Amino acid sequence: MASEGVMATNDDASLCKRYATHMKYWKDDFIQYFVRNVPPRKAPEINRGYYVRHYSITSVVEQFFSMVSKNCQIVNLGCGFDTLYWNLHQKDMLPTKGFYEIDMTQIVQKKMQYIKMRPQLHQLFKGEMKITSDQLHTQDYHLMSCDLKNIEELKSKLYGNGLDKNIPTLFIAECVFVYIEKDWVRELSTFIYQDFKVCVLYDYDPVNLNDRFGEVMKENLKGRDCLLLGAHDDMKSKMRSYRGFQDVTTRLLLGIYRNVPKAERGRIEKIEFLDEVDLLEDLLKHYSVVLCSNDPDNIGLNGIIL
Repeated sequence: MASEGVMATNDDASLCKRYATHMKYWKDDFIQYFVRNVPPRKAPEINRGYYVRHYSITSVVEQFFSMVSKNCQIVNLGCGFDTLYWNLHQKDMLPTKGFYEIDMTQIVQKKMQYIKMRPQLHQLFKGEMKITSDQLHTQDYHLMSCDLKNIEELKSKLYGNGLDKNIPTLFIAECVFVYIEKDWVRELSTFIYQDFKVCVLYDYDPVNLNDRFGEVMKENLKGRDCLLLGAHDDMKSKMRSYRGFQDVTTRLLLGIYRNVPKAERGRIEKIEFLDEVDLLEDLLKHYSVVLCSNDPDNIGLNGIIL
């Protein structure tokens, strides 16, 4: 998973988010501290695709919080330059039990550098910053490097820095598992559902890659040294990776987009003219969210709507 090509996908995603927020698809006051300049224009279907991705994770986080209040933890696997911590802080929605971010060493070191340079980022932390070569810790935020295929190291770093398996926990994996061999993804999901009594795993990744659109996507990424080692041909195959959870649901991004409230959809559809609606729909048919949960106390986690 440590190829330069895979790491470059973080830069691509960050640039796309910076442009989409510049166009006011959604608000993010913090992405500018990781991507200073607004990049060249992105295609409207790309901007809408990133909007749906943002809408989906935001909706799940808010629903999760409504069920567990702030007495919870968030673990962001393959976090990249994600700004969720700061956006939750802005909304007074930070989990009281800790926010944990994991990624490859080079990405973590870059993120640490930006955080240290920008008071707009580090001044929001609770407590003193403690920094090593590849870790940053505060009272409520933890950024650490780790190979996600090394489950024992992952456990050691998470538990060693206060993660509590008895507290409701939301695990987030956005465009992460698709770059990891399927056996390792199963190992990682097994760790989560076996160790955490009350938890949700949010997995956003490409899917349905066995058609022409999918083949072109795979070839393009292969040319950039990005092998989709964990890609699934269809949603049923992907869901089988998560059999150990009490509840597993999935939805294509196209279905999520169609369920965006009418007024909100109308707002974003006015931002840019979309010449080829079919191209957007093709794109959204090739990404999905899988939502897995353990909820023995029936607090409603299996009712989170995608």
